[in-house]
Amino acid sequence: MPLKVALGSGALLGLFLTACVREQLFRPCPFGLPRGAVRACGKIQVSKQYAQPQGATLPLAFAVLPGRSKSAVATVVIPGGPGGRTGGWPRRLEKLFRESGRRPLHDLIFYDQRGVGESREGPQTTCHIRLLTAELAPQEFEGQVRDCLNAMKANGNAPATLNTRSNAEDIVSLARALGYQQVNLYGLSYGTRTAQEVVKRHPEFVRSLVLDGVVDPAVNPFVTQPQHFQKTLSSFGQVCAAAGHCPDGDYPTRIQQAANELGALNLTFPGEVLGVQRPLPLKGSVLLSALWDTGYSPRDMQAIDEMLRSGPAKDRTTLDSLVKSAANEGGNTVDPGVYAAVSCQDTRLPEQGIQSGLLPVFQHRAAATVAMYRLCRDLGLGAPADAQAPIRAKVPTLLLSGRYDSVTPPETAQAVAARFSPSTHVIFEQGGHMNGKSECGLQLLLGFLDDPSRPPETQCAARPYSFQ
Repeated sequence: MPLKVALGSGALLGLFLTACVREQLFRPCPFGLPRGAVRACGKIQVSKQYAQPQGATLPLAFAVLPGRSKSAVATVVIPGGPGGRTGGWPRRLEKLFRESGRRPLHDLIFYDQRGVGESREGPQTTCHIRLLTAELAPQEFEGQVRDCLNAMKANGNAPATLNTRSNAEDIVSLARALGYQQVNLYGLSYGTRTAQEVVKRHPEFVRSLVLDGVVDPAVNPFVTQPQHFQKTLSSFGQVCAAAGHCPDGDYPTRIQQAANELGALNLTFPGEVLGVQRPLPLKGSVLLSALWDTGYSPRDMQAIDEMLRSGPAKDRTTLDSLVKSAANEGGNTVDPGVYAAVSCQDTRLPEQGIQSGLLPVFQHRAAATVAMYRLCRDLGLGAPADAQAPIRAKVPTLLLSGRYDSVTPPETAQAVAARFSPSTHVIFEQGGHMNGKSECGLQLLLGFLDDPSRPPETQCAARPYSFQ
């Protein structure tokens, strides 16, 4: 059973905690927040398997930034990933609120997902899961995934308990344990998928939704990303060329040409950077993996042009930089084991069409995704039959998209918006993946959360991207 946190006199400021949670008051707050800046912080225990409410529990780290009013409503900020940590955003927001005097009406609840960051149970599990390895070293990739999931289980994070259904119940358990009677949900990237799952399971508990970088539960986003990446790069390149900043705006074809040049060199690189104890071929897929994170920002996409013009295959320094970027794809903000476990239990792999319309270098990523899903299936991790059923609800919903988001493009948000009523879809013309943290996005976000019935002022989002 989740530990409950009771409220004194109905006032959130007078928080009375159970003994197990109270002990956290003598420890530092999660996410580096000073105690004087929060309404409450610590950890609660939630059910490891909600089908067995009297069974084992696991920790969930949280911190609450106070809003302007003390009410029974709070806004829960849902991290991305899956397996993404909350990181330093609460500290930046606290500083902004303190210095600017701007503060949301309702309290903000930050937390780390189960099995991740400060909610991790047991020692850190080191996992070398990179989709690039699935193509370059398929046998080692299989061993890495098996070893990672087994190590997670040994450390107390059973992969079968890591899924969006449990993540959704965790949010409700946390908010109720803190005494809130209703929530606004602000989901970022994968967090938008979790937010929709909460609405599906507990519609009466949700006051409003903000979906930033929207994932459609009816679609496997990990399968569609190669198509989105190629399409968005093509669109951005055309705009860049029309603005006179790119001599050739056909980004995908230029990337394919650079990949061909790289493959023709017949070079290798140390496999240790991917956790493989042998040299690996320096193929075109290394280039694509190095560029993968550029799909999150138009500014990074613009930098592709300069890199391609310099010729990535011309010198070893550039090649070494590409290898380093490819090996570090996704950075250190997402737990790869949790990412794999949740992904495999949320979505199913289509039997065909995953590589349709893709240039060869983009097909490598699609093939690697297939390899991961097949391996998950062999390990007994799969999605239930209704995992990809569309979710519909009558709840005020604000959807935020970036024009140049190759991860969750605007058309995905448009499809989701049609299932929620009332809904407003805002496209940031100069935006990439996730826009609520920008000055314009934060303005829209805070206004909507204060009063979801008030139409947002979207002029700031309409400004086009400025090439420099």
